[in-house]
Amino acid sequence: MSGHEQIRHVESVMADTLEFTLARDDSAWLNQFLQEKGFRVSAITPKQKTLKEFFLSITGDKHA
Repeated sequence: MSGHEQIRHVESVMADTLEFTLARDDSAWLNQFLQEKGFRVSAITPKQKTLKEFFLSITGDKHA
């Protein structure tokens, strides 16, 4: 499934949960793509940043 240019990475994190990394934030596209592939989608939620990831995103510090 990761052969599409929009999908950067996909990982199974639980028996009924997949984690996708997309080239751009487009949950509507992902929902349609998965349904076309035969998946039954019950929810799409963004992954929460860790406190460290959040801090680095607001400070711009690439070395911490």
